[in-house]
Amino acid sequence: MKHTSVPTLGAIAVALACYGAAMATAQAADAAAAKPLTGKALRGQYLVNTSGCHDCHTPWQMGDKGPEPDMSRALSGHPQAMVMPPVPQLPAGPWIGAMSATNTAWAGPWA
Repeated sequence: MKHTSVPTLGAIAVALACYGAAMATAQAADAAAAKPLTGKALRGQYLVNTSGCHDCHTPWQMGDKGPEPDMSRALSGHPQAMVMPPVPQLPAGPWIGAMSATNTAWAGPWA
C-alpha cells in the first residue's frame, strides 16, 4: 500500500481551504447583488441611468446594430490597456473634435 506524504496532504488541505474561501466570496457577492437597492443607492442608480453617465464613462463596443455601451465594463472609464496615439490634426472647417472607438477619449480645441 502506498502512503501519501505529509507535504502532499498539506497541499491538498491548502487547496481545499482556498476553494472554500473562493466559494464563500462568490456566495457573498451573489447575495449582495440580489439585495435590492434602497435610499441613496436607489437614487444614485436613477441619476446614473437618466443623466447619460454611461454615454462617456462606459466603453463602447460594436454591436449588431452599431456602436453600443459595453455594460460588462459599466462606468469603468477609458480602458487602461488602450494607449492613445498623439492627438490627430483636424483640418480647418466645421469639424471640432475626434473620439476613440470606445467613446472614452476625445480630442478637440481644448486638447
